[in-house]
Amino acid sequence: MQRGSTARSASKTSSRSQDSADRGYEMEARVAQLWFWEGYFARRGINLERHYHPDPLLITDLDLMAFDFSPQLARTKHIGEVKTGTSRNTPKPLDRLIWLCGLKQVVEADSGELTTAITPSDRVRNLGRSLGITTQSLSDFERREKEAVAELDGLGSHGTVAAETVKKVQDICKRDPELERAFWFLRCEVWFLKPFIAVKQTVDLMRRLGRRWTPRHEDEDSTAIRWLTSEAASVFTLNAVTIAGLGFTLSKEQFTSLVVESLAEGIVPSHQARRFSESVDRYVAGLLAAAEAPARIRVDAVGAFLPKPPDYAEGFAELAWRLTQAPIAARSIPRQVDFLAFERVVNRREAPWTAVYKLGLRRQDGLRLRRLVAAFLRGANATIDVLDIALTREVQVEQRQGDGSPSSQSEQQALFSEPATESQATIYVARLREAIIRKLPGSAIIGGGDEPDIVYVSDDGRKAVIEVKHRVSGALGLSEVIDAKSQLDQYSEAENCLLVTNAPLSDEVRQHNASNPDFSQGIEVITWNDDRDDGLLARALMRQLR
Repeated sequence: MQRGSTARSASKTSSRSQDSADRGYEMEARVAQLWFWEGYFARRGINLERHYHPDPLLITDLDLMAFDFSPQLARTKHIGEVKTGTSRNTPKPLDRLIWLCGLKQVVEADSGELTTAITPSDRVRNLGRSLGITTQSLSDFERREKEAVAELDGLGSHGTVAAETVKKVQDICKRDPELERAFWFLRCEVWFLKPFIAVKQTVDLMRRLGRRWTPRHEDEDSTAIRWLTSEAASVFTLNAVTIAGLGFTLSKEQFTSLVVESLAEGIVPSHQARRFSESVDRYVAGLLAAAEAPARIRVDAVGAFLPKPPDYAEGFAELAWRLTQAPIAARSIPRQVDFLAFERVVNRREAPWTAVYKLGLRRQDGLRLRRLVAAFLRGANATIDVLDIALTREVQVEQRQGDGSPSSQSEQQALFSEPATESQATIYVARLREAIIRKLPGSAIIGGGDEPDIVYVSDDGRKAVIEVKHRVSGALGLSEVIDAKSQLDQYSEAENCLLVTNAPLSDEVRQHNASNPDFSQGIEVITWNDDRDDGLLARALMRQLR
Protein backbone atom coordinates (compact mmCIF):
# COMPACT_ATOMS: atom_id res chain seq x y z
CA MET A 1 0.00 0.00 0.00
CA GLN A 2 2.76 2.38 0.92
CA ARG A 3 4.66 1.78 -2.32
CA GLY A 4 1.49 2.31 -4.41
CA SER A 5 0.71 5.54 -2.57
CA THR A 6 4.27 6.76 -3.13
CA ALA A 7 4.04 5.95 -6.86
CA ARG A 8 0.72 7.85 -7.21
CA SER A 9 2.20 10.81 -5.36
CA ALA A 10 5.25 10.85 -7.65
CA SER A 11 2.97 10.63 -10.70
CA LYS A 12 0.90 13.58 -9.53
CA THR A 13 4.05 15.60 -8.82
CA SER A 14 5.41 14.81 -12.29
CA SER A 15 2.09 15.79 -13.90
CA ARG A 16 1.97 19.10 -12.02
CA SER A 17 5.58 19.79 -13.00
CA GLN A 18 4.80 19.16 -16.69
CA ASP A 19 1.69 21.36 -16.55
CA SER A 20 3.74 24.12 -14.95
CA ALA A 21 6.45 23.84 -17.63
CA ASP A 22 3.86 23.96 -20.44
CA ARG A 23 2.16 26.97 -18.85
CA GLY A 24 5.51 28.74 -18.48
CA TYR A 25 6.46 27.94 -22.11
CA GLU A 26 3.15 29.35 -23.34
CA MET A 27 3.49 32.51 -21.25
CA GLU A 28 7.01 33.16 -22.57
CA ALA A 29 5.66 32.94 -26.12
CA ARG A 30 2.80 35.33 -25.30
CA VAL A 31 5.08 37.89 -23.65
CA ALA A 32 7.52 37.78 -26.58
CA GLN A 33 4.57 38.34 -28.91
CA LEU A 34 3.41 41.30 -26.83
CA TRP A 35 6.87 42.84 -26.97
CA PHE A 36 6.95 42.46 -30.76
CA TRP A 37 3.64 44.27 -31.26
CA GLU A 38 4.68 46.97 -28.80
CA GLY A 39 7.68 47.73 -31.03
CA TYR A 40 10.54 45.42 -30.07
CA PHE A 41 12.43 42.88 -32.18
CA ALA A 42 11.84 40.02 -29.73
CA ARG A 43 13.06 36.46 -29.21
CA ARG A 44 12.43 33.89 -26.49
CA GLY A 45 14.35 30.90 -25.09
CA ILE A 46 17.95 32.06 -25.64
CA ASN A 47 20.05 29.09 -24.51
CA LEU A 48 22.63 30.02 -21.86
CA GLU A 49 23.67 26.47 -20.97
CA ARG A 50 25.33 25.92 -24.35
CA HIS A 51 26.91 29.37 -24.37
CA TYR A 52 28.73 28.78 -21.07
CA HIS A 53 29.48 25.07 -21.67
CA PRO A 54 31.37 23.22 -20.21
CA ASP A 55 30.88 25.23 -17.01
CA PRO A 56 27.80 23.92 -15.16
CA LEU A 57 24.89 26.35 -15.02
CA LEU A 58 21.56 26.14 -13.18
CA ILE A 59 20.05 28.79 -15.48
CA THR A 60 19.25 26.88 -18.67
CA ASP A 61 18.08 29.79 -20.78
CA LEU A 62 17.15 33.43 -20.92
CA ASP A 63 13.36 33.60 -21.20
CA LEU A 64 13.19 36.74 -23.33
CA MET A 65 15.54 39.05 -25.22
CA ALA A 66 14.52 42.03 -27.33
CA PHE A 67 16.06 44.98 -29.17
CA ASP A 68 14.97 48.48 -30.11
CA PHE A 69 16.57 51.35 -32.05
CA SER A 70 16.65 55.07 -31.40
CA PRO A 71 16.05 57.59 -34.25
CA GLN A 72 19.87 57.57 -34.69
CA LEU A 73 19.86 53.74 -34.86
CA ALA A 74 21.52 53.28 -31.45
CA ARG A 75 20.55 49.78 -30.33
CA THR A 76 19.26 48.94 -26.85
CA LYS A 77 18.83 45.45 -25.36
CA HIS A 78 15.90 44.42 -23.18
CA ILE A 79 15.58 41.09 -21.32
CA GLY A 80 12.71 39.43 -19.49
CA GLU A 81 11.80 36.66 -17.08
CA VAL A 82 8.40 34.95 -16.81
CA LYS A 83 7.32 32.97 -13.72
CA THR A 84 3.87 31.37 -13.58
CA GLY A 85 4.29 29.34 -10.37
CA THR A 86 2.36 30.19 -7.17
CA SER A 87 3.37 27.38 -4.80
CA ARG A 88 5.11 27.91 -1.48
CA ASN A 89 8.44 26.87 -3.00
CA THR A 90 8.20 29.35 -5.89
CA PRO A 91 10.74 32.20 -5.57
CA LYS A 92 9.01 35.44 -4.60
CA PRO A 93 9.01 38.55 -6.83
CA LEU A 94 11.76 40.26 -4.81
CA ASP A 95 14.06 37.24 -5.21
CA ARG A 96 13.40 37.12 -8.95
CA LEU A 97 13.90 40.86 -9.29
CA ILE A 98 17.36 40.73 -7.70
CA TRP A 99 18.22 37.64 -9.76
CA LEU A 100 17.13 39.36 -13.01
CA CYS A 101 19.14 42.46 -12.10
CA GLY A 102 22.30 40.34 -11.95
CA LEU A 103 21.46 38.60 -15.22
CA LYS A 104 20.92 41.99 -16.86
CA GLN A 105 24.52 42.90 -16.08
CA VAL A 106 25.86 39.54 -17.27
CA VAL A 107 24.28 39.84 -20.73
CA GLU A 108 24.89 43.62 -20.90
CA ALA A 109 21.21 44.50 -21.23
CA ASP A 110 19.94 48.05 -20.84
CA SER A 111 16.64 47.18 -19.17
CA GLY A 112 14.48 44.26 -18.11
CA GLU A 113 10.97 43.12 -17.30
CA LEU A 114 9.75 40.60 -14.74
CA THR A 115 6.34 38.96 -15.20
CA THR A 116 5.16 36.91 -12.23
CA ALA A 117 1.98 35.11 -11.20
CA ILE A 118 2.50 36.39 -7.64
CA THR A 119 1.44 40.03 -7.62
CA PRO A 120 4.48 42.19 -6.75
CA SER A 121 4.09 44.76 -3.99
CA ASP A 122 4.49 48.49 -4.61
CA ARG A 123 7.81 48.34 -2.78
CA VAL A 124 9.12 45.68 -5.19
CA ARG A 125 7.84 47.64 -8.20
CA ASN A 126 9.60 50.81 -7.01
CA LEU A 127 12.84 48.95 -6.38
CA GLY A 128 12.60 47.43 -9.87
CA ARG A 129 12.19 50.86 -11.47
CA SER A 130 15.30 52.10 -9.68
CA LEU A 131 17.22 49.11 -11.12
CA GLY A 132 15.91 49.56 -14.67
CA ILE A 133 13.49 46.62 -14.41
CA THR A 134 9.71 46.76 -14.87
CA THR A 135 7.78 44.37 -12.61
CA GLN A 136 4.25 43.23 -13.47
CA SER A 137 1.64 40.65 -12.51
CA LEU A 138 -0.14 38.34 -14.95
CA SER A 139 -3.21 40.56 -14.83
CA ASP A 140 -1.03 43.57 -15.78
CA PHE A 141 0.32 41.56 -18.70
CA GLU A 142 -3.12 40.42 -19.86
CA ARG A 143 -4.36 44.02 -19.91
CA ARG A 144 -1.42 45.05 -22.10
CA GLU A 145 -1.89 41.99 -24.32
CA LYS A 146 -5.56 42.81 -24.89
CA GLU A 147 -4.71 46.35 -26.00
CA ALA A 148 -1.64 45.61 -28.17
CA VAL A 149 -2.17 42.13 -29.64
CA ALA A 150 -5.93 41.59 -30.06
CA GLU A 151 -6.45 40.00 -33.53
CA LEU A 152 -2.69 39.91 -34.27
CA ASP A 153 -2.23 36.73 -32.25
CA GLY A 154 -0.22 33.95 -33.91
CA LEU A 155 1.32 35.96 -36.74
CA GLY A 156 4.93 36.00 -37.92
CA SER A 157 7.49 34.36 -35.67
CA HIS A 158 5.44 34.84 -32.49
CA GLY A 159 2.61 33.27 -30.54
CA THR A 160 2.06 29.80 -29.13
CA VAL A 161 1.72 28.15 -32.56
CA ALA A 162 5.09 29.62 -33.61
CA ALA A 163 6.59 28.28 -30.37
CA GLU A 164 5.36 24.79 -31.27
CA THR A 165 6.90 25.21 -34.73
CA VAL A 166 10.26 25.84 -33.07
CA LYS A 167 9.91 22.52 -31.21
CA LYS A 168 9.09 20.74 -34.47
CA VAL A 169 12.08 22.29 -36.24
CA GLN A 170 14.35 21.35 -33.34
CA ASP A 171 13.20 17.72 -33.58
CA ILE A 172 13.96 17.69 -37.33
CA CYS A 173 17.38 19.27 -36.82
CA LYS A 174 18.36 16.67 -34.21
CA ARG A 175 18.60 14.10 -36.99
CA ASP A 176 21.09 16.14 -39.06
CA PRO A 177 24.34 17.40 -37.47
CA GLU A 178 24.69 20.36 -39.86
CA LEU A 179 21.10 21.53 -39.32
CA GLU A 180 21.45 21.01 -35.55
CA ARG A 181 24.54 23.25 -35.49
CA ALA A 182 22.61 25.87 -37.45
CA PHE A 183 19.65 25.64 -35.06
CA TRP A 184 21.73 26.17 -31.93
CA PHE A 185 23.77 28.93 -33.54
CA LEU A 186 20.52 30.84 -34.09
CA ARG A 187 19.06 29.96 -30.69
CA CYS A 188 22.23 30.63 -28.70
CA GLU A 189 25.61 31.81 -29.95
CA VAL A 190 24.60 34.52 -32.41
CA TRP A 191 22.99 36.59 -29.63
CA PHE A 192 26.34 36.91 -27.83
CA LEU A 193 28.46 37.90 -30.86
CA LYS A 194 29.59 41.38 -31.82
CA PRO A 195 27.57 42.70 -34.81
CA PHE A 196 30.31 42.33 -37.46
CA ILE A 197 31.14 38.76 -36.41
CA ALA A 198 27.41 37.97 -36.29
CA VAL A 199 26.98 39.26 -39.86
CA LYS A 200 29.87 37.16 -41.19
CA GLN A 201 28.79 33.97 -39.50
CA THR A 202 25.13 34.46 -40.41
CA VAL A 203 25.92 35.05 -44.11
CA ASP A 204 28.10 31.93 -44.09
CA LEU A 205 25.25 29.95 -42.52
CA MET A 206 22.75 31.23 -45.10
CA ARG A 207 25.09 30.23 -47.92
CA ARG A 208 25.29 26.69 -46.56
CA LEU A 209 21.52 26.50 -46.12
CA GLY A 210 21.03 27.75 -49.67
CA ARG A 211 23.14 24.91 -51.05
CA ARG A 212 20.82 22.43 -49.33
CA TRP A 213 17.60 24.06 -50.54
CA THR A 214 15.71 22.22 -53.29
CA PRO A 215 12.94 24.36 -54.87
CA ARG A 216 9.57 22.67 -55.36
CA HIS A 217 10.56 19.69 -53.22
CA GLU A 218 8.94 19.82 -49.81
CA ASP A 219 10.02 17.43 -47.05
CA GLU A 220 11.06 17.68 -43.40
CA ASP A 221 14.45 19.13 -44.30
CA SER A 222 12.86 21.88 -46.38
CA THR A 223 10.55 22.71 -43.44
CA ALA A 224 13.62 23.17 -41.23
CA ILE A 225 15.51 25.13 -43.90
CA ARG A 226 12.55 27.50 -44.34
CA TRP A 227 12.58 28.25 -40.61
CA LEU A 228 16.38 28.46 -40.28
CA THR A 229 16.73 30.75 -43.30
CA SER A 230 13.94 33.05 -42.08
CA GLU A 231 15.51 33.26 -38.63
CA ALA A 232 18.95 33.91 -40.12
CA ALA A 233 17.59 36.67 -42.40
CA SER A 234 15.99 38.35 -39.37
CA VAL A 235 19.23 38.13 -37.36
CA PHE A 236 21.26 39.44 -40.31
CA THR A 237 18.97 42.46 -40.75
CA LEU A 238 19.04 43.25 -37.02
CA ASN A 239 22.85 43.36 -37.06
CA ALA A 240 22.98 45.27 -40.37
CA VAL A 241 20.87 48.06 -38.87
CA THR A 242 23.03 48.00 -35.73
CA ILE A 243 26.14 48.52 -37.87
CA ALA A 244 24.39 51.25 -39.85
CA GLY A 245 24.07 53.19 -36.60
CA LEU A 246 27.87 53.63 -36.57
CA GLY A 247 27.74 55.79 -39.69
CA PHE A 248 25.97 58.91 -38.44
CA THR A 249 29.12 60.93 -37.75
CA LEU A 250 31.22 59.51 -40.61
CA SER A 251 31.59 60.28 -44.30
CA LYS A 252 30.72 57.48 -46.72
CA GLU A 253 34.43 56.83 -47.37
CA GLN A 254 35.21 56.63 -43.63
CA PHE A 255 32.22 54.39 -42.99
CA THR A 256 33.07 52.03 -45.86
CA SER A 257 36.65 51.76 -44.61
CA LEU A 258 35.40 51.00 -41.08
CA VAL A 259 32.99 48.31 -42.28
CA VAL A 260 35.46 46.57 -44.61
CA GLU A 261 38.20 46.61 -41.96
CA SER A 262 35.82 45.33 -39.26
CA LEU A 263 34.60 42.50 -41.50
CA ALA A 264 38.23 41.49 -42.02
CA GLU A 265 38.66 41.02 -38.27
CA GLY A 266 38.53 37.62 -36.64
CA ILE A 267 39.01 36.94 -32.97
CA VAL A 268 42.11 39.17 -33.04
CA PRO A 269 41.36 42.92 -33.56
CA SER A 270 42.46 44.22 -36.97
CA HIS A 271 45.08 46.66 -35.64
CA GLN A 272 46.80 43.84 -33.72
CA ALA A 273 46.56 41.51 -36.73
CA ARG A 274 48.08 44.24 -38.91
CA ARG A 275 51.05 44.67 -36.55
CA PHE A 276 51.53 40.90 -36.52
CA SER A 277 51.40 40.81 -40.33
CA GLU A 278 54.01 43.58 -40.58
CA SER A 279 56.33 41.69 -38.22
CA VAL A 280 55.95 38.51 -40.26
CA ASP A 281 56.56 40.50 -43.48
CA ARG A 282 59.86 41.86 -42.13
CA TYR A 283 60.97 38.40 -41.00
CA VAL A 284 60.01 36.69 -44.27
CA ALA A 285 61.56 39.50 -46.33
CA GLY A 286 64.85 38.96 -44.50
CA LEU A 287 64.75 35.22 -45.20
CA LEU A 288 63.95 35.74 -48.89
CA ALA A 289 66.68 38.35 -49.25
CA ALA A 290 69.22 36.01 -47.64
CA ALA A 291 68.09 33.27 -50.03
CA GLU A 292 68.42 35.74 -52.94
CA ALA A 293 64.83 35.04 -54.01
CA PRO A 294 63.57 36.86 -57.13
CA ALA A 295 61.91 40.25 -56.58
CA ARG A 296 58.54 38.92 -57.76
CA ILE A 297 58.48 36.31 -54.99
CA ARG A 298 59.43 38.91 -52.38
CA VAL A 299 56.58 41.18 -53.51
CA ASP A 300 54.04 38.33 -53.53
CA ALA A 301 55.00 37.40 -49.95
CA VAL A 302 54.13 40.86 -48.58
CA GLY A 303 50.83 40.92 -46.69
CA ALA A 304 50.34 37.16 -46.64
CA PHE A 305 49.08 37.34 -43.02
CA LEU A 306 47.12 40.57 -43.43
CA PRO A 307 43.43 40.07 -42.51
CA LYS A 308 41.26 39.90 -45.64
CA PRO A 309 37.60 40.91 -45.72
CA PRO A 310 34.96 38.56 -47.17
CA ASP A 311 34.07 38.87 -50.85
CA TYR A 312 30.84 40.73 -50.07
CA ALA A 313 32.41 43.38 -47.78
CA GLU A 314 31.97 46.38 -50.07
CA GLY A 315 28.43 45.33 -50.97
CA PHE A 316 27.55 45.08 -47.30
CA ALA A 317 29.13 48.47 -46.61
CA GLU A 318 26.91 49.96 -49.32
CA LEU A 319 23.80 48.32 -47.82
CA ALA A 320 24.65 49.59 -44.32
CA TRP A 321 25.29 53.10 -45.68
CA ARG A 322 21.87 53.12 -47.39
CA LEU A 323 20.29 52.13 -44.07
CA THR A 324 22.18 54.96 -42.35
CA GLN A 325 20.69 57.44 -44.81
CA ALA A 326 17.10 56.40 -43.98
CA PRO A 327 17.11 55.94 -40.18
CA ILE A 328 13.39 56.36 -39.54
CA ALA A 329 12.52 53.56 -41.97
CA ALA A 330 15.60 51.50 -41.09
CA ARG A 331 14.73 51.18 -37.39
CA SER A 332 11.58 49.23 -38.39
CA ILE A 333 13.23 47.01 -41.01
CA PRO A 334 14.36 44.17 -38.68
CA ARG A 335 10.77 43.68 -37.48
CA GLN A 336 9.39 43.92 -41.02
CA VAL A 337 11.88 41.37 -42.38
CA ASP A 338 11.21 39.10 -39.40
CA PHE A 339 7.45 39.28 -39.89
CA LEU A 340 7.41 38.85 -43.69
CA ALA A 341 10.00 36.07 -43.71
CA PHE A 342 8.03 34.00 -41.21
CA GLU A 343 4.58 34.80 -42.58
CA ARG A 344 5.50 34.13 -46.20
CA VAL A 345 8.30 31.55 -46.02
CA VAL A 346 7.44 29.54 -42.90
CA ASN A 347 3.67 30.02 -42.58
CA ARG A 348 3.20 30.40 -46.38
CA ARG A 349 0.47 33.00 -46.26
CA GLU A 350 -0.05 36.71 -46.78
CA ALA A 351 -0.26 39.21 -43.93
CA PRO A 352 -3.72 40.34 -42.73
CA TRP A 353 -4.53 44.01 -43.15
CA THR A 354 -4.28 44.70 -39.40
CA ALA A 355 -0.62 43.59 -39.36
CA VAL A 356 0.15 45.41 -42.63
CA TYR A 357 -0.92 48.75 -41.20
CA LYS A 358 0.50 48.12 -37.72
CA LEU A 359 3.98 47.45 -39.17
CA GLY A 360 3.80 50.01 -41.98
CA LEU A 361 4.48 47.33 -44.58
CA ARG A 362 3.00 49.35 -47.45
CA ARG A 363 5.34 52.31 -46.96
CA GLN A 364 7.58 52.71 -50.01
CA ASP A 365 10.68 53.63 -47.97
CA GLY A 366 10.39 50.34 -46.07
CA LEU A 367 9.84 48.35 -49.27
CA ARG A 368 12.94 49.97 -50.81
CA LEU A 369 15.11 48.99 -47.83
CA ARG A 370 13.72 45.44 -47.72
CA ARG A 371 14.60 45.07 -51.39
CA LEU A 372 18.12 46.34 -50.69
CA VAL A 373 18.53 43.68 -48.00
CA ALA A 374 17.23 41.04 -50.43
CA ALA A 375 19.55 42.29 -53.20
CA PHE A 376 22.58 42.04 -50.93
CA LEU A 377 21.70 38.49 -49.83
CA ARG A 378 21.11 37.53 -53.47
CA GLY A 379 24.44 38.96 -54.55
CA ALA A 380 26.21 37.22 -51.67
CA ASN A 381 24.59 33.91 -52.67
CA ALA A 382 23.04 33.80 -49.19
CA THR A 383 19.33 33.37 -49.87
CA ILE A 384 16.73 30.98 -51.23
CA ASP A 385 14.10 31.79 -53.84
CA VAL A 386 11.10 31.88 -51.48
CA LEU A 387 12.88 34.27 -49.10
CA ASP A 388 13.87 36.54 -51.98
CA ILE A 389 10.23 36.71 -53.09
CA ALA A 390 9.04 37.30 -49.52
CA LEU A 391 11.29 40.35 -49.10
CA THR A 392 10.89 41.90 -52.57
CA ARG A 393 7.21 41.36 -53.39
CA GLU A 394 5.05 44.35 -52.54
CA VAL A 395 2.56 43.77 -49.73
CA GLN A 396 -1.05 43.80 -50.82
CA VAL A 397 -3.90 44.38 -48.41
CA GLU A 398 -5.63 41.06 -47.94
CA GLN A 399 -8.74 40.58 -50.11
CA ARG A 400 -11.75 39.80 -47.95
CA GLN A 401 -14.97 38.02 -48.75
CA GLY A 402 -18.39 39.58 -48.43
CA ASP A 403 -18.69 38.54 -44.80
CA GLY A 404 -15.34 40.15 -43.97
CA SER A 405 -13.49 36.87 -43.54
CA PRO A 406 -10.04 36.39 -45.14
CA SER A 407 -9.76 34.89 -48.61
CA SER A 408 -8.83 31.19 -48.81
CA GLN A 409 -5.52 30.27 -47.22
CA SER A 410 -4.80 27.75 -49.98
CA GLU A 411 -4.55 30.59 -52.49
CA GLN A 412 -2.15 32.47 -50.23
CA GLN A 413 0.00 29.37 -49.71
CA ALA A 414 0.24 28.81 -53.46
CA LEU A 415 2.06 32.13 -53.80
CA PHE A 416 4.93 30.94 -51.66
CA SER A 417 4.93 27.20 -52.35
CA GLU A 418 5.36 27.79 -56.12
CA PRO A 419 8.03 30.48 -56.51
CA ALA A 420 8.17 32.48 -59.73
CA THR A 421 10.52 31.06 -62.37
CA GLU A 422 11.80 34.57 -63.12
CA SER A 423 12.99 35.01 -59.54
CA GLN A 424 14.64 31.57 -59.58
CA ALA A 425 16.47 32.48 -62.78
CA THR A 426 17.66 35.80 -61.32
CA ILE A 427 19.06 34.08 -58.25
CA TYR A 428 20.69 31.41 -60.41
CA VAL A 429 22.47 34.06 -62.55
CA ALA A 430 23.73 35.82 -59.39
CA ARG A 431 25.04 32.53 -57.97
CA LEU A 432 26.73 31.71 -61.27
CA ARG A 433 28.45 35.10 -61.31
CA GLU A 434 29.74 34.51 -57.76
CA ALA A 435 31.12 31.12 -58.84
CA ILE A 436 32.99 32.70 -61.76
CA ILE A 437 34.56 35.34 -59.52
CA ARG A 438 35.42 32.65 -56.97
CA LYS A 439 37.27 30.49 -59.50
CA LEU A 440 38.87 32.95 -61.93
CA PRO A 441 40.61 36.34 -61.60
CA GLY A 442 38.87 39.17 -63.40
CA SER A 443 35.31 40.54 -63.43
CA ALA A 444 31.90 39.16 -64.33
CA ILE A 445 29.23 41.65 -65.41
CA ILE A 446 25.54 40.73 -65.34
CA GLY A 447 23.64 41.98 -68.39
CA GLY A 448 20.23 40.86 -69.61
CA GLY A 449 17.75 42.23 -72.12
CA ASP A 450 19.59 42.71 -75.42
CA GLU A 451 22.94 41.98 -73.74
CA PRO A 452 24.36 38.55 -72.78
CA ASP A 453 23.39 37.34 -69.33
CA ILE A 454 27.04 37.52 -68.15
CA VAL A 455 30.23 38.84 -69.74
CA TYR A 456 33.43 37.59 -68.09
CA VAL A 457 36.54 39.78 -68.56
CA SER A 458 39.91 38.28 -67.57
CA ASP A 459 42.73 40.31 -66.03
CA ASP A 460 44.45 40.57 -69.43
CA GLY A 461 41.30 41.92 -71.11
CA ARG A 462 39.99 38.79 -72.88
CA LYS A 463 36.23 38.22 -72.82
CA ALA A 464 33.91 35.24 -72.56
CA VAL A 465 30.21 35.60 -73.30
CA ILE A 466 27.81 33.53 -71.17
CA GLU A 467 24.13 32.88 -71.76
CA VAL A 468 22.01 31.25 -69.04
CA LYS A 469 19.06 28.88 -69.44
CA HIS A 470 17.35 28.15 -66.13
CA ARG A 471 14.74 25.39 -66.23
CA VAL A 472 12.20 24.36 -63.61
CA SER A 473 12.21 20.73 -64.79
CA GLY A 474 13.28 18.46 -67.65
CA ALA A 475 16.43 18.32 -69.76
CA LEU A 476 17.78 21.16 -71.91
CA GLY A 477 16.89 20.58 -75.58
CA LEU A 478 18.80 21.46 -78.75
CA SER A 479 16.15 23.99 -79.81
CA GLU A 480 16.94 26.07 -76.71
CA VAL A 481 20.64 25.96 -77.58
CA ILE A 482 19.86 27.19 -81.11
CA ASP A 483 17.65 30.00 -79.71
CA ALA A 484 20.43 31.08 -77.34
CA LYS A 485 22.97 31.12 -80.17
CA SER A 486 20.69 33.19 -82.41
CA GLN A 487 20.23 35.74 -79.63
CA LEU A 488 23.97 35.97 -79.04
CA ASP A 489 24.71 36.32 -82.77
CA GLN A 490 23.28 39.84 -82.42
CA TYR A 491 26.06 40.65 -79.94
CA SER A 492 29.21 41.71 -81.80
CA GLU A 493 31.66 40.00 -79.43
CA ALA A 494 29.86 36.65 -79.26
CA GLU A 495 31.79 34.67 -81.90
CA ASN A 496 32.12 31.88 -79.34
CA CYS A 497 29.98 31.60 -76.25
CA LEU A 498 29.16 29.40 -73.29
CA LEU A 499 25.62 28.32 -72.47
CA VAL A 500 25.16 27.40 -68.79
CA THR A 501 22.08 25.62 -67.43
CA ASN A 502 20.92 24.06 -64.19
CA ALA A 503 19.22 21.24 -66.11
CA PRO A 504 20.66 17.96 -67.38
CA LEU A 505 21.62 17.95 -71.08
CA SER A 506 19.49 16.04 -73.60
CA ASP A 507 21.11 13.46 -75.87
CA GLU A 508 20.90 15.95 -78.79
CA VAL A 509 22.80 18.59 -76.83
CA ARG A 510 25.43 16.04 -75.80
CA GLN A 511 25.86 15.13 -79.46
CA HIS A 512 26.19 18.84 -80.27
CA ASN A 513 29.04 19.17 -77.76
CA ALA A 514 30.70 15.98 -79.09
CA SER A 515 30.61 17.29 -82.70
CA ASN A 516 32.86 20.20 -81.71
CA PRO A 517 35.34 18.61 -79.26
CA ASP A 518 37.73 21.55 -78.99
CA PHE A 519 34.89 24.14 -78.96
CA SER A 520 36.82 26.33 -81.39
CA GLN A 521 33.57 27.52 -82.92
CA GLY A 522 29.91 27.87 -82.00
CA ILE A 523 28.51 27.35 -78.54
CA GLU A 524 29.48 25.05 -75.70
CA VAL A 525 26.82 23.85 -73.24
CA ILE A 526 27.47 22.80 -69.62
CA THR A 527 25.41 22.09 -66.51
CA TRP A 528 26.27 24.03 -63.34
CA ASN A 529 24.38 23.83 -60.05
CA ASP A 530 26.77 24.51 -57.17
CA ASP A 531 30.44 24.56 -56.12
CA ARG A 532 30.82 20.90 -57.08
CA ASP A 533 30.58 22.05 -60.72
CA ASP A 534 32.99 25.00 -60.32
CA GLY A 535 35.90 23.12 -61.92
CA LEU A 536 33.84 22.28 -65.02
CA LEU A 537 32.72 25.92 -65.25
CA ALA A 538 36.28 27.27 -64.97
CA ARG A 539 37.63 24.91 -67.64
CA ALA A 540 34.82 25.80 -70.04
CA LEU A 541 35.46 29.54 -69.56
CA MET A 542 39.18 29.12 -70.18
CA ARG A 543 38.38 27.39 -73.48
CA GLN A 544 36.24 30.37 -74.46
CA LEU A 545 39.12 32.77 -73.75
CA ARG A 546 41.59 31.15 -76.18
